[in-house]
Amino acid sequence: MHLLLLLAGFFISFDSMALPLLGKVKDYNSTGNFYFSIGNYQEAIQYYNLVLHSDPTVFEAYHNRGNAYLALGRNEEAVRDYTSAILLDSDFYETYNNRGLAQAAMGKHDDAVKDYTKAITLKPSNPLSHYNRGISYAALGEFDKAIVDYTKAIELNAAISNPAVPEFHNNRGNAYLKIEQYEEAVKDYITALKLNPNLSEARNNLALIKEWAEKSPSMFPGLCTLIFFFNS
Repeated sequence: MHLLLLLAGFFISFDSMALPLLGKVKDYNSTGNFYFSIGNYQEAIQYYNLVLHSDPTVFEAYHNRGNAYLALGRNEEAVRDYTSAILLDSDFYETYNNRGLAQAAMGKHDDAVKDYTKAITLKPSNPLSHYNRGISYAALGEFDKAIVDYTKAIELNAAISNPAVPEFHNNRGNAYLKIEQYEEAVKDYITALKLNPNLSEARNNLALIKEWAEKSPSMFPGLCTLIFFFNS
């Protein structure tokens, strides 16, 4: 099972793990995973607590409890749990990806970039870590790097035959807009809206660029036509 949760623009990745756990520890962890799967994160935390009370060396319980804390916005606790998980197993890319999300949610984008980079090193084919790192680069004002990461996320997502993700294009459009590459921004917003016509940020930014282009057509050659054909 692979779950994606869109949280404040970021994608969190949750994979089920084959757990070599026995007896009550396995039961507690499985019950925690069940409650997590139905969105009852507080109850999930209680069962992960029982796992760790029985055996404080269970990597999966720290990782999973970190996910539950992250979903609840309890980011400092999430970082602590992910760090504990990493001390037990430093090779699971999703722990770094999700710790990066918690760091980013607290505005610590430099630390988030480091975590996403480690996640990418462990699993270069994962589009989500590239996308999430792109968001942190954009937050740091490094829009060129953000565009590279968004583009890589789009390419990797297509390579594994996942459905196209409108947010990938929308955020790349935002980065293009910041560096005044308006035509590229318009193309991304149009793609995002074709994928999700209800994506208000893309529609609003597209309308803004259209307004600029109508006021100063010599500065935005061809953009009104591009937008017109999309709207028609």
